[in-house]
Amino acid sequence: MKPFASKILAYLPIIGLLLLAIAFLAKQLGANELVTYFFVTVGALWIIVGLVGLAVRRFNPRLIKTQEIDQRDERSISLREKSGLLTCVVAFVVLDILIIALLIMGYILPAILVGTTLVILVVTFLLAQTYYAKKL
Repeated sequence: MKPFASKILAYLPIIGLLLLAIAFLAKQLGANELVTYFFVTVGALWIIVGLVGLAVRRFNPRLIKTQEIDQRDERSISLREKSGLLTCVVAFVVLDILIIALLIMGYILPAILVGTTLVILVVTFLLAQTYYAKKL
């Protein structure tokens, strides 16, 4: 079984190419140059990170073996779970602060969009928790 990191790295160049295509399309539709630059930069970055990561794994087979062992190690699983939960909580707090800041500055629509993102995160968290509680 491939390590999870290798699976992600395989998709990064594809996502990067999609972002470059979006940048091209945005430029053709007359979008703001800042939007185009953003998509080009992020797309190129994801392509480079993905290709470099895949090249490192290709020429270093011990790294793949170490990742496979770490992926099944109970300590590593516990660390990933705890760090994921902490990241989720920090994201909730940061988004809450962002909503309050946007409302204070009078930006209602962006606050609603961030609030919608927060609701999606909470629903995803609850659904994942329910799913894994039944699975494990």
